[in-house]
Amino acid sequence: MTVNHIMSTFPASGPLGVTSLRSAAGAGETRPGERPVAPVIKARAEEFEGVVLGLFVKSMFAGVRGGSMGGGNAEAQWRDLLCDEYGKALATDGGLGIATLVATQMQDLQDQADARTAATVVTNSTPYGKDHDDFHG
Repeated sequence: MTVNHIMSTFPASGPLGVTSLRSAAGAGETRPGERPVAPVIKARAEEFEGVVLGLFVKSMFAGVRGGSMGGGNAEAQWRDLLCDEYGKALATDGGLGIATLVATQMQDLQDQADARTAATVVTNSTPYGKDHDDFHG
């Protein structure tokens, strides 16, 4: 299943269309002053956005009777997984910009933790080395 197939199931325009939501969120745009984030943080933020978008898609399909696979119990059992995959695909294709916001916040928190760790190392170091003991010389 391709992203184009998934995107074709959503309205392309209108107040709740994918294009409108993306432009409102600024997805895919590089904002002035935006700083790079670690690749692992970016990946986790994108996974988070996929989960959020999957929940959005599930709520959209909640009132749909039948469906694209013919309806029935089998479709009902697999619909949640399908919605999860829709969410992942939408996030991978740029999403709504949630991943960018989350990744920036995560990177800020990581930088603060790194700064605290560096300050602790400097505070606990001595000019005599790690084996120096004030009591025993």
